[in-house]
Amino acid sequence: METGLACHPKLKILLTERNSRVRSKRSLLKQQYDYAKMKHLGIDKSLLTLNKQQLALLDKQLLLIEKEIEALIKTDAAMEYQTELIRSVPGVGKVLCWMMLAKTESFTTINEPRKMACYSGVVPFSHQSGTSIRGRDRVSSYADKALKSTLHLAAMSAIRLENDLMIYYRRKVDEGKNKMSALNAVRNKIIHRIFAVIKKQMPYQKHLLSS
Repeated sequence: METGLACHPKLKILLTERNSRVRSKRSLLKQQYDYAKMKHLGIDKSLLTLNKQQLALLDKQLLLIEKEIEALIKTDAAMEYQTELIRSVPGVGKVLCWMMLAKTESFTTINEPRKMACYSGVVPFSHQSGTSIRGRDRVSSYADKALKSTLHLAAMSAIRLENDLMIYYRRKVDEGKNKMSALNAVRNKIIHRIFAVIKKQMPYQKHLLSS
């Protein structure tokens, strides 16, 4: 797979900083919700105000980090083109694009969609012992949960758009497939489409990639 240079190491650092702030924001939002419910218990309004200030600061920091990531990508022509290719896949936003570049080292360390599907917890592993298969397939405990969550958001976005992934999802549901199972299949297809556009070195085109 022709991919050009490996992903800039700074991208991983910036994404780690971003993820840290996203987690902090999620925690503060939960606190804010809990405090609002406990107003009748005499929760000091200053706590709500402090949380709002912290949330505003986190939003500002997230914006700055994302701008720095975008500027970094523009300094590398190969990575910038890969970004363009990845973003052409229905449902794929900037965060998933950045994560795919970082996790695969610009598709140099993970260059097969099946491996990425396993890494992100989209494809389950069978519990096997010799020729015996025990119980249901389960997602590996080593799966990247942040990546899986971002893929889930991409799949949710994709099935709301007029594209073959939406058609595929609806067909699977109409066939009686569990909605979450169908959505997971969409996540898997998104991964395969991302790797396909990188391999072909051309943007996603519905008539080139079958559903």
